[in-house]
Amino acid sequence: MADPGEQVYTLNPLPTHLWQLDHAAKVTVGDHEQEAYNDMGCGAFSTSIALSVFAPQRATLQAATSLYQRMRKVPFMRGTWEGENARLALEDGYVAANLSDGTPAELANLVKLNAPAVLNINPRRFLAVVQYGAHDVALAGYSSDAGGAVAKIFVLDPWRETGNGSVGGHEDYPGNRYFVTGPQEGEQLSVTWTRTFTPIFRDAAQAREWLAMHPNRAASFKF
Repeated sequence: MADPGEQVYTLNPLPTHLWQLDHAAKVTVGDHEQEAYNDMGCGAFSTSIALSVFAPQRATLQAATSLYQRMRKVPFMRGTWEGENARLALEDGYVAANLSDGTPAELANLVKLNAPAVLNINPRRFLAVVQYGAHDVALAGYSSDAGGAVAKIFVLDPWRETGNGSVGGHEDYPGNRYFVTGPQEGEQLSVTWTRTFTPIFRDAAQAREWLAMHPNRAASFKF
């Protein structure tokens, strides 16, 4: 059950979960079949989860694997550059941008418009200078407290096997993981989120609705 006074809001329809660490399932790459397991494919899997809000057929292990194959990889690693989530969404006809310095209010307003997003989490530093996020997850919803402030951000984490409704003791919560915005117990959004995110819009009209709420973001989008 939700906490007292808490109101839960979800993307509608909810994004469909994909587990990127599945050893049992098979996918086709080129002319051969292989395990769907991909420990470095969080960007592709989270983007596929996000796109399932608009196109349910995107939420398959094969679709996520195909997206990963199209993404540019970080040299000497199998991980993908963060900007690839937006680039591939744009290539596939959606409106998207890779943004930094995100806020809980921006994420909540995406949910209100039924616009999915990929969040970059688990901050790391390279040579003690460059900060980056080691993992991506897909936005699923948010909740507000009794005063109307954003209290929790719900996500689908492709590293986790179970999907929506699998947050322990809270079957009515969307996603399989959440971050809290205030002093309440739980994973802190301010610690876990790098504040980098990729909102994805069905079309320019939907993007403009969100940009009307956040006009400072307009320069990041091209229609």
